Order: sequence, then structure tokens, then C-alpha cells
Amino acid sequence: MNVKILILAALLTVGCSNNADSPAGASAVPTTSLPVLQQIQDRLAEAAKSGNLTGAVVRGEHEKVRTLLQSGANANEDVGQGADSITPLMAAVILNRNESGLELLNFGARSEARFKGYSIREFANEVLTDDSALRKGVMQR
Repeated sequence: MNVKILILAALLTVGCSNNADSPAGASAVPTTSLPVLQQIQDRLAEAAKSGNLTGAVVRGEHEKVRTLLQSGANANEDVGQGADSITPLMAAVILNRNESGLELLNFGARSEARFKGYSIREFANEVLTDDSALRKGVMQR
């Protein structure tokens, strides 16, 4: 079974569109196991409900992302705990939020965070196209 399709289906269940041009656009995410799929879905759904930086990224609210960062928000905040945490940059990569992701990198977001052993770089390799500015930014960090 194609896990990328399963992950996309999970993202659609939390309210993301499969249209990458829409504010809530989503993209397929890395090949992982089904338990990780559910955990990613849970973290993104949790983040979408919050007023924090990661929530703004998940909801596709780039201007709010910029405002929060300019107001001193932590570009490396975690939603969750330990191996289950999602950072704003990870959400931007998973959901193909290029503009927000680049803004996060400009404000010092680190690309070494991991979710269940998968790094942001691994997510970027799976999700983003080779010519994506966000993918290039993540890989250069």
C-alpha cells in the first residue's frame, strides 16, 4: 500500500486541501509506517487548533507567521514532547508551506529536529521538489 497516499488522506481529514496553491494546501509526506502517519496527523491537528506559531503554519497563515516571528516567537517551538514533537519548520515542510518555511529559516529555525526518528531533511527530500527554495534552504542548514 502506498503510504504517501495514506498520509495525504490523513492530512485531508484534518482539513488540509490537496491543492498546494490554496492557503491550506498539502503535499504528500515521507514514506513511513502507518503508526507514524497517525502520530503526524495527531500533531498537525493539535497544532492547527492552537494560536501558536506552528498552528499558524499548519493553517497556512503566512502573515501571522511573519508577525509572530517579528514579535519574538520561538522559530523552534515544539508541539508535543520528545520524539513526538513537531516544530514550525517541520510543519512547513510536511505541508509544503514554502513562504512560511523560508521565513522560519530566516529567523533561525533549525533543521535538525526529528519526528519519530525522521529528520526535517528527510521530510524535505520526500515532500518538496528539487527546485524548491524551501528544500534548498533546509538542506543548506
